Amino acid sequence: MVLSLDDGVPLISGGKDARSQVIRVLSKTYPLNAKQIFRAIQKSQSSDLTYQAVHKSIRSLVEKKIVSKNEGGAYLLDLEWARQIKRFGEDVEAKYAGNNLPHFSDIQEGESITVSFDTYLQYCYWGLQETYLTSLSKKNLTTLGWLRHIWPIVNISQEQFQILKNVMSTGRHYIICNKTTPLDLLLADFFSKFGKKTKFGLKYDVFPDYFIVDDYVLEVYIPKKMILEFDRIYSNTKSLEGKDLAELYDLISQKNSGLTAILMKNRNISKNIFDKAITFGLVDKFDKM
Repeated sequence: MVLSLDDGVPLISGGKDARSQVIRVLSKTYPLNAKQIFRAIQKSQSSDLTYQAVHKSIRSLVEKKIVSKNEGGAYLLDLEWARQIKRFGEDVEAKYAGNNLPHFSDIQEGESITVSFDTYLQYCYWGLQETYLTSLSKKNLTTLGWLRHIWPIVNISQEQFQILKNVMSTGRHYIICNKTTPLDLLLADFFSKFGKKTKFGLKYDVFPDYFIVDDYVLEVYIPKKMILEFDRIYSNTKSLEGKDLAELYDLISQKNSGLTAILMKNRNISKNIFDKAITFGLVDKFDKM
């Protein structure tokens, strides 16, 4: 599974980089040799990709076992990789179909509710969706994630990617991340392309995770066993490409996660958390009026 930022489209959903194009071509016609793949890319859309760039991307995809080479020397998508993509999509769809998760707008100032999530992935996508819905009625949205690890928002659909872009295009968005693992650094770089600022390695530890969207405050309680698995995987994952993220997908897709959160709407608590962020130099000014 591959995540890439080109023109706002994840690699497996139609990006314009070389690897995206190789996957797109082979998903429609196969097997093809390198020259046939290159010609198909040129024919399907205007592209300044060189044959050398395409051939290099093919070799990279073969190494990562996303593309296979048959006995005749032609290329096709690796069937096991395709099956993993299918299982991942089906899992996400099943978790989202008919769920009864609340909306931020369901609660009023001073109210709070408890939310349970079947998987960590469901929590991430729900948070993204509710942030977007909130942004529709708030021009200058302010968000802050005070987290042990940065959200693993990877391999999202084109629709979800567009939602992320829309949310980040206005307002101010910050992350305070307590860990400085290789994967945290990679994800921070990804989010920085949207203008999201990250502060790393603060000695002030925090439990639970906090996610603030204007006056809405989400306290997220992650089971200890899952926290330890996140620590291990984030420390060992040094790439956002290929099968390096396989363990991470297994973890965030794990059912009956035991992950719960308290969602509240409380302007004073929200402001107090942002004021604390100011003391760490991440937020220059807090003003949501």
